[in-house]
Amino acid sequence: MNLVTANKSIKIIAASSADGAQLVPAKPVRGISYNVFSRFDLANTNLRIYNGGQGATNNGSASLIVIQATNIKLSANIEIIGRPADILFITNSTRTNSINCQQCSFSNVGRATFAAATTKSVSSILASGTVNNLVTNSTGSVTVNGLSAPGLQSLELMANTVQTAGTIDINLRADIHPQGGHIIHPQGSKIVGSGGISLYAGLMTIGYEKLKVSAATVVNQAFVVGGKLRAASIAVVSPKHITLATSANLSTLSDIIATSTHNNDFYAPIEGIYIQGVGKHTSSAQHNVTLSGKLFSDNRVSIKSLNKVNLHSAIVTKDLSVIAATMVRNKGSVQAQQVEIAANTFINNGQIAATDVAVETQQSIYNSFGGNIKSNTLILKSNNGAVVNGSRSHYENYANVPTILPISIDMTAKKYGIFYDINEKRGTFQKNVSAHIVANDLTIVADVIENINPYFIDKLPSANWDAGISINNAQAKQVSIEAEYALDLKGYKYIVNASAIIGLHENGQANINTPTFSNERYKIQFETYVYRRVDYSHDKNKTNKRYNSGTTSKILAYSPPGRLFSFGRFIHSYGLNKNQAASTRAVNKEVQSINEMSYFEVFNDSHFYKGKVSSIGLELTKEYTSVDINALRGCLTYRHCEREDITTSIEAETLFAVTGNIYGVKKGLESNTDLDIVGIGPMSNDARRVVNKIVDEYIATHTTELNGYAWGNKPDVNVFSWLENVDCLYRATCSFEVLSSEIVGDLVQGQIAIKKITYLPPYGNYTASISEVQQFKTYQFKVNFQQILDAEMVDRDVDGTSYTHRQLTTAVENFVLQAERVVFPSGLNTSYKYRSTKNDLTSVKYFVDGAKLVINYMQIDDYARKRSFGRKSKHKKTTNNVTASMPLSQVPDYL
Repeated sequence: MNLVTANKSIKIIAASSADGAQLVPAKPVRGISYNVFSRFDLANTNLRIYNGGQGATNNGSASLIVIQATNIKLSANIEIIGRPADILFITNSTRTNSINCQQCSFSNVGRATFAAATTKSVSSILASGTVNNLVTNSTGSVTVNGLSAPGLQSLELMANTVQTAGTIDINLRADIHPQGGHIIHPQGSKIVGSGGISLYAGLMTIGYEKLKVSAATVVNQAFVVGGKLRAASIAVVSPKHITLATSANLSTLSDIIATSTHNNDFYAPIEGIYIQGVGKHTSSAQHNVTLSGKLFSDNRVSIKSLNKVNLHSAIVTKDLSVIAATMVRNKGSVQAQQVEIAANTFINNGQIAATDVAVETQQSIYNSFGGNIKSNTLILKSNNGAVVNGSRSHYENYANVPTILPISIDMTAKKYGIFYDINEKRGTFQKNVSAHIVANDLTIVADVIENINPYFIDKLPSANWDAGISINNAQAKQVSIEAEYALDLKGYKYIVNASAIIGLHENGQANINTPTFSNERYKIQFETYVYRRVDYSHDKNKTNKRYNSGTTSKILAYSPPGRLFSFGRFIHSYGLNKNQAASTRAVNKEVQSINEMSYFEVFNDSHFYKGKVSSIGLELTKEYTSVDINALRGCLTYRHCEREDITTSIEAETLFAVTGNIYGVKKGLESNTDLDIVGIGPMSNDARRVVNKIVDEYIATHTTELNGYAWGNKPDVNVFSWLENVDCLYRATCSFEVLSSEIVGDLVQGQIAIKKITYLPPYGNYTASISEVQQFKTYQFKVNFQQILDAEMVDRDVDGTSYTHRQLTTAVENFVLQAERVVFPSGLNTSYKYRSTKNDLTSVKYFVDGAKLVINYMQIDDYARKRSFGRKSKHKKTTNNVTASMPLSQVPDYL
């Protein structure tokens, strides 16, 4: 211990090493005891400060004890004997000055302040009874490495340079009292939040009494917060770049909060962590907040910056509020009940899980490169930019407002997808491009909404994609926007879903409010193609056009299909201009929905306001079963499989299906005639033709039975017995109308309504008239269409080979039956000398490749070796995947 002072009114009493030293401070004036030391060094020696007393040491009690020295070192316990008081350690020098606490502690102290700062004169302080402004200087520093002060109401560190390390803890401990409540105990199992820790780092003017910052100088320097801070409230204020070290841990978690009195005023800490930048920015100096480490709070974490906020932290709190003048970027992990973020732009590359999330920006919002947002209620609002989930490429590129993508349909193109329209192909390459936005109730509002999965495969020269394309299942599903009960997307210019997923899982409502919605692929390129385009409009009949370059589709680059599904009502309405007054908004424009070789599936009713719907797919040139297609769709869209890789075919990856009715081609008019495209599957025109034929023949047959007989004669078909009870004159005719139809497995099923038309001939002064009554009776029909389709397909010419499916299948099966054995496996013991071979016909697959057939099948071999002494032989089975080829010219040889 080394305490040196010239003030004779200050008494330093040395004691035994066990008791430490005793200090009788200067007599207080207006409640302030001001003590000036030339040296104040507590080296492992406890210090007792008497505040008031009896006899010779009775100087009266102080509410504030000021200890001033050029350099202050504390490494022991400081205890106030008598009335509790505040302690202000201050250097009050413009020279190099410091306050250093190494595992120091305090007892019976109300407030402790470490200030490497200058203030007004001692006489002015004592005359006014206030310290007022503390002005930090460029040479001052405060270092705290470990501090314990249970029950301290406030700990403040003020200096241009502030360093924290170790554990700084001012919380109390308590145990549960047997008769109820809690009892304070130093080794208690419960944490009692009892005060606040405030860090002020940088060149600032701080009012001591109310801790108000009246001036701050912004500089391009870092203030690094380290150590473990434990209190009911933690505040970090600085005009520097505030940085939370990776090892830092700030926690205001507690079991109960303690209240107290301070200078006769009631004191209750406001629980939370508060981080704020202060000062006016200049062109050369701007303030940022960068947080790593961990932040835990039962109540609130508030972060404010006049420039940028970068989050790398693990944050667990009730409420999280982040405000920045320019950008907020999250790469950490956030768990909260409520999250509120406001900035010019927001970028999320981390994890956010909350009950309610609200993000509002002046420009764009990005959730990309590993970004994952999950919430019960989620609102993302960009006032003048875009909301981008996923990314336009594997390269980080965060423009305040991204360039507008061209959304159009060019049926003569051999290249499709936004890959060919983007410029964001430079920057830092990122391998992980996953991005997910998931909520029960989800709202996204922006000029532009983009949901993009930049996953694609370019065909290698040696690769053969005719039999299917092997894709990574996880990467195909790595970007999604999904809601459980309500999905509301409003894009004032457009909404695009490229090789990603947009989905509503429950029977709620999906609102797509935009003039143009495009469900497409990120990248696809053809060598040759056969397109089929179907257009539906509110004012035109359905158009069905075919475009081709060659006779089959050959792919050079592939991305998975865009996938939109809704188990609730789907509504696509026009995205009205947000700047137009309600009375002048253009309401005559139609909405455009584009499904470009992708999946669009609604299991409920769909509404298109004055809509134009275009679905473009590749014509089927091979046979596919509904089982294969449904399995592929479930794997890609609904995550019904966990395989790492799946094999797909581009031709089976187009679907525009609505299980319910389609409404709203005009405002106030409901129609399900022009847009009746119920559940027919992946653009299978052959299936549609067969279904129509079945229904037409069904109607024609029953209409013939019903009509053409004299009224009054009972029809032969029992189902029409209801006509006996109809009061008709002269003659009645009946017809059928299909109300709905859909494919379920191999069956086409639906509902038919019967119309009865009654003709009244002229009679006396009455003219002839026709009365029509619709839907006197409805009933269901169900017919197996797959058998008809299969029968037709087997006798069709395949890919211009002049052979039918039946002929090629027969030739291939005979070829496999006569195929030679594969080479004896090199790894098999040579004692297995007996072999029987079976080529599995159920595994045979083939496709046409130019002038040859490429055949794939499984060969099953049963190897055996005899055992001595009459014991049974030992068997070993092997399965080999065999690929062979046969020239088309040899097909007749195997028929």
